Amino acid sequence: MLQAIFFVRIMLLINFLCWLLIVLDVDAVHGGIICREARCKPDGPAIRFPFRLIKGKGKQSTHCGYHGFDLSCTDDNQTLLEMPSSSNNLFVEKINYASQEIEISDPLGNIFNFSLSSFFFLVRNFSLSSSPLQFVPGHNNYNYTLFSCPFSEARYYGDFCGMELGSYRFEQKDPENQTYAVKSQCSIDRLPLESCTKLHDYTSIPDISSQMKLHWSKPSCRHCEEMGKACRSKISEYSLARVNKTAERECLDFAEDSSHRGTRIKISVCTVSVAFIAVGALIIYHAYSPNKTEKTNQLRIERFLEDYIAQKPSRYSYADIKRITNQFKDKLGQGAYGTVFKGKLSSEFLVAVKILNNSNENNGEDFTNEMGTM
Repeated sequence: MLQAIFFVRIMLLINFLCWLLIVLDVDAVHGGIICREARCKPDGPAIRFPFRLIKGKGKQSTHCGYHGFDLSCTDDNQTLLEMPSSSNNLFVEKINYASQEIEISDPLGNIFNFSLSSFFFLVRNFSLSSSPLQFVPGHNNYNYTLFSCPFSEARYYGDFCGMELGSYRFEQKDPENQTYAVKSQCSIDRLPLESCTKLHDYTSIPDISSQMKLHWSKPSCRHCEEMGKACRSKISEYSLARVNKTAERECLDFAEDSSHRGTRIKISVCTVSVAFIAVGALIIYHAYSPNKTEKTNQLRIERFLEDYIAQKPSRYSYADIKRITNQFKDKLGQGAYGTVFKGKLSSEFLVAVKILNNSNENNGEDFTNEMGTM
C-alpha cells in the first residue's frame, strides 16, 4: 500500500513538472500569446505581422505587430486602419503582403472629399517620413504647392490644370486669407495667384479618390512571402525606430507557429518521459515487492529456527529437498496449506516433506504455525 502511494505521488510530481515546463515555455514566447492570423470577417483581409488587430474578435497582443499598423473591426465586421494622429479611420479593402501594399477606402466621404482638410490629412499621415505607410509611387501622383491668398479675390474656375481649384478651398478662421493646393505641373502663367504667398511644397501626392493604395518598406518580409512563409519579429518590444533600424525578422510556417511547434514537442517529450518513468517505476516496484516478500519469509524462517533451536532443526536447500524426495516423485497427500511428499534422508530415516502452496494467502504464516505445532 505504501509503495502504491509513493508511486502515485511520483507520477503527480512528474506531471506537474511537465505542465510547468509547458506553461513557462508558452509564456516565454512574446508575453505568452502566440500570434495567429486574424480576420474581421471570413472574406476580409488577413491580419498578420506587421499589422495587428487591436479591437474586435480575434484581438491580438501588442507584440504581434508594429505601431502604425494598427487595425480594428467595426460592429459590422469591416476592417479599419487606425490613424495615430487623427480620429478619422479608413476602411481596409485588401492587404497584399507580397507587394507590401494596402488598399484603403473612404466610402462615407469623410476624408476623401476633395477638401484641403483631407489633403492635409493625407499628407500628415502618409507622406511624412515618420509614417510607416506611404503613398504608392505611380503616374497618378502629383506634386503640390500651397498658396495663401487674400479671401477677397475670387478664384473660382471650372477647370484648373485638370482639377477644380475651388475643390481645394479651405476656409480658415482668418477671414482675410484662404489656402489653395495647386498642382506644381501647372504653368505659372495660368495661375491667378499674383497676390498670393507660397507656403509649402508637397511631392508625390496621389489624386484624392474613394480608394487609394499605400505601401510599407519596413519591415520587409518579401523573402518570407516568396518562400510561402509568414513573417514575425525576433524582438518582443516594438517601436517605430526599431522598425526602421534594428528590428530583425524571421520566417515561419503558416500552418503552425514555430513556438507552438516547440510546445507540442515539449508535450510529446513529457508524455514519453512520463510513460517511460511509469514503466520503469512499475518494473522497480514489481522487482522490489518480491524481494521484500522474500526477505520477510527468510526472517520468519530464522525466527522459527530460533524458537525451536532446542529440537535442533536442520536447514536444507531446495536442491536438497528435491534430492530427498526423489524429485517429488511420491506424493503422500494434500493438506490445507501445501502438499506432502515422501522423502528419505538416508537408508535408515524416512521423512515426510510438506511444500507450501504458492496460492497461500497468508504468505506462509499458517504453514509456519502448523510446522511449529507439529
